[in-house]
Amino acid sequence: TLKVQVDSTLGREADAARAALATALLSEAGVSRLEVSLLSSTAAADYLFGRFTAQNQASLANLSGVSTLPPLNTLGLFTAQGIPIDGTFGFTNETVNAAVNRLKPKLKLFLANQILRGLASSTSRLAVDGEIFSPARPDVRIPITPGSTSGRLSQTSLDLQTFKTKEAIQIRLKNRERDRELYLSCLAIDSQGNLIVLYPGMWDVPEEAARIDRNSELVIPRPEDDIRFEVNGSGFLEIITLVSTSPLRNALKGLQSIARSRGIDSHSRSFLAVEGDQPLAVLDDLLADVDQLSRGNTATIGAVSTAPSGRQRDTDVLAAFSTTIEVVEA
Repeated sequence: TLKVQVDSTLGREADAARAALATALLSEAGVSRLEVSLLSSTAAADYLFGRFTAQNQASLANLSGVSTLPPLNTLGLFTAQGIPIDGTFGFTNETVNAAVNRLKPKLKLFLANQILRGLASSTSRLAVDGEIFSPARPDVRIPITPGSTSGRLSQTSLDLQTFKTKEAIQIRLKNRERDRELYLSCLAIDSQGNLIVLYPGMWDVPEEAARIDRNSELVIPRPEDDIRFEVNGSGFLEIITLVSTSPLRNALKGLQSIARSRGIDSHSRSFLAVEGDQPLAVLDDLLADVDQLSRGNTATIGAVSTAPSGRQRDTDVLAAFSTTIEVVEA
């Protein structure tokens, strides 16, 4: 469930009526698993909906890591800590109704991202490990490990291991399973919450591109993919790495359908940004794959967790990792 709280400061002063309207509009926005309430100091929230005011501007003026602030009197989303989220603020004096309609796709995207992070929050029994690295600078390597990691935030030995804007990065996954192949999928969440499918990016033979042979490794993108992962701008990117014992066929078919709808040739190699209602559709396909994998692995006992949707996840058939990397201006 995605929890959004509404700040009463929707006008130039505290406005309970507008806050109540915003709460009702968000609740009726048609976003599944969205829980909306008025701002509370005691209840937990994933995001805050409100207006960017002079008070916000003053409190953030000297805060490290916040470089671009939205215009005053614009409506948008904040983190639970009150940091405005880039790309969610509209024009000055936008109505609450218009802002809620504009933010529907973003809320669906944030919900999809939350589901992905939920998959990555638990450990797996699959024997895999990996790293994100710079081919141009071999000393820059960020390990892919269970849970959420960051080259700057988690380990002091990695404090200086940031990637430079315009730099190419690669991802290496090692399959240490002795008797079975594994399959790799990789997505990215940018600083605005946009979901981008990085791999596989070959829409003619995605299963072949995703396979990691037993007791072997796969470095992506491969030379034959004719693409490169290039980071741009500055800030943080989250890389979601999924490794499974069988291809994620439902998710791959859904992504192929999205690619075809945009006129992307089946032989093309490309990244794929998922937009509008597509993130939740892709995640539904992915969860269906996870459910099928878990139910099909009948030799395992006691390794199944039940999600709120009732679907199952078996830690012996899927490993999911969330790795945060920092990009800095060169």
